[in-house]
Order: sequence, then structure tokens, then C-alpha cells
Amino acid sequence: MKARPRGRKAPVLLALLFLLFLVLFPGCGNVKVAGVLGGDGSVVAVHVGGGGANPPPSPPFVELLLVANSGSGTVSSFGIGQSTGMLAAAAGSPFTAGSSPFAAALYPNNQFLYVSNNGTHSLSGYAVDTASGVLTQLPGSPVAVGDCPRDLAITPAGTFLYVANQCSHDVSAFSVSLNTGALTPVPGSPFAAGTAPFALALDPGGKFLYVTDDSGGTLLGFAVQSDGSLAPVPGSPFPVGSCPESVRVAPGSKLVYVANACSNDVSAFSFDAAGTLTAVAGSPFAAGGSRPQALAVSPTGSLLYVANQLSNDVAVFSIATGGGLTPVAGSPFAVGGSNALPSGLAADASGKFLYVTLSNAGQVAGFSVGSGGGLTAIAGSPFAAGSMPQGTASSH
Repeated sequence: MKARPRGRKAPVLLALLFLLFLVLFPGCGNVKVAGVLGGDGSVVAVHVGGGGANPPPSPPFVELLLVANSGSGTVSSFGIGQSTGMLAAAAGSPFTAGSSPFAAALYPNNQFLYVSNNGTHSLSGYAVDTASGVLTQLPGSPVAVGDCPRDLAITPAGTFLYVANQCSHDVSAFSVSLNTGALTPVPGSPFAAGTAPFALALDPGGKFLYVTDDSGGTLLGFAVQSDGSLAPVPGSPFPVGSCPESVRVAPGSKLVYVANACSNDVSAFSFDAAGTLTAVAGSPFAAGGSRPQALAVSPTGSLLYVANQLSNDVAVFSIATGGGLTPVAGSPFAVGGSNALPSGLAADASGKFLYVTLSNAGQVAGFSVGSGGGLTAIAGSPFAAGSMPQGTASSH
């Protein structure tokens, strides 16, 4: 008869008792346990580790981050951890979009999402379940727009939506149903907008729309009429740098910033009651890196973020009262390693976190924002997205 190994029963019993204790008291010490059973039912290994001070968020989410994945024709939906900034993909994410989705814009109450499909000359609309992050295509979506649609902008009241159509040289304008998110072209749409309209931004009051002309090296200004139609502001268009590919208006201000990708600088303007632009003293400002592709402004309007695509970094500037820019300590901050191609930026509603799409890497990098504007990588960053992520939008 084969002898039974001695000295094995007690350790097994102790391990099982320990596991039982942890099951009965799961909250004790925030402990996670992984056990491996041998072929005879014995415990071969027990791993006891911390549950993690920074667990990823789980539904119901409070904030969302939406990312247009140009290469895979999808939209990724993430929940944002309120204390950590970590991202967790929503159930079913990524969601189907059209061909080469480029930009994303959330409705002011976060109930609807709109995505420009550069390859199919259309606009996809989604109903957003804000608690789960699940996206559902709106009836009638996608909607036809002009050729090669790029950036999107929605008025703060949610009344009108605008799309920059690069190849048809115009801007499509729609009224938005507050209840259903349905889009209806406004009278006179589309509106001529230079030679290659690329990026859009509305002022905080929704009175003026600013449009970059990528090949013309200008910024066009339009007054938004009561029916959503557009009329040029006095003095438009305004000269900027070469290849202007992003424009943002600082919240609560009359300051406009333009990223000039080919001249590696940022143009800064203030606007008056008629929407006319005046260059800020010192403009343009060096972008702090090579090929500035995207801009974002902190919710307080105190910081400007610049994604420099070819130098693979994000420059951070403090915004002076008059609109001047000063690099914060440590700027620029490296993102994603060599050839990651940072392409899109979004600050969360609290201003505590910044997210950067890395087009070549298929990822989203997340950073916490320090009191002085410095960036520190979030635990778990970068986070997987779809292929060639571009534009991104976060909850308001």
C-alpha cells in the first residue's frame, strides 16, 4: 500500500480556514485572494494582495469620456473614476460609427453624442446612457453633411450644432431637438467657410462661431443668428499661423486660441461685442513642441493644453488675465513614447484630469493635473482604445 505523505494535512486545513475567514469578512483590510487548487483538491498556492488603492470605476458612472476611433470606425465609451481618473470601458464598447470617425461632441446635458464620419461624409448621433456609458444610435442616424467632415460644435443651450466640412469648403448647421436629439438643417445651410474649414469653437454665450481654415491660414468668425444661420463678423477672416487645426475659446472669457500645426505656435485673440478679433500682446506663442494638433482649456479657463503631435508631448500654459500664455513648470510633458502621435485632448469636468488620444498607439493617456498645472500619469494609463483614436469629448 502506498504511504500517504505526512505533514500535508495541517497546511491545507490552515489555508482553507484562512480562505473561509476572508469570505466571511470580505472587507477586512481591503484584501483580494487568488487560490489555486491541486488535482487532489489541495491548496497549492494562495495569493493574498491588496485590493488596490485605485480600483477602476464601475457603473453607475458619474462622468464619461468618449473617443472617436478613426481606424476602426468605432466610438469608445469610458467611465471616469471620480477620485482616481482611471478609465473603465462601458459594456459593449466600442460602438459602431461610420467610416473614419474624426471628432466627437456631447450635448450640454450629456444625453446625446454626435460623431463626424470623415470617410462617409456623415454625422452619427447617439443616445447616451450616462450611468452605464452605453450608446444607442438615434433614429435617422447617420445624417448626411458636407465632404470630409472634421470638427463639431454645439451651442451651450443645445439649440444648434455645426460641422466643419473640409473638402466641400463649408459649415453644415442643424437645429437640435431638445427631446430626441434629432437634427434638422437650418435655413441656408451649408455656409461657405474658406478653402478648408477644419476646427470649430463657440464662445460661452453661443453668439459667435470661430472656424479655422487649414489651408488658408486664417480664422473665420461668424455671428450665430436666432435661426442658427451664420453671418460673418466684422473683419473676418483673421490671419493666424500655418495649418490652423484646432481652436478653443476659454470658458467664462472672451479669449480665443488657435493651434497652428505647421508654424508650431499658438495664436491668441480677444473678441469684442461684435465678435471681431484682436491679437493678444505677444501672440503668437511658441507651442512648446512640434506640430501642435489639438487644444483644450481647463474648466476654470486658467490653463491651456497643447498636444504636440510630432514631439509626442503636451505643453501646458497658464492663461493671464489679458490672454497671454506662460509655460508651467515642467512643460512640456512627454506622452506615449516615440511616435505615439497625440491627436486629441479633453479635460474632465472637475479639471482634475486630462486625457490625450494617442493615434498610433491606439490608446488614451490619462493625467492628473497638479495645482500648478503639472501633469502626472494616472494609475493604469495608458488605456486601450480602438484603432487610430482622434477626437474625444468628456461629460460637461
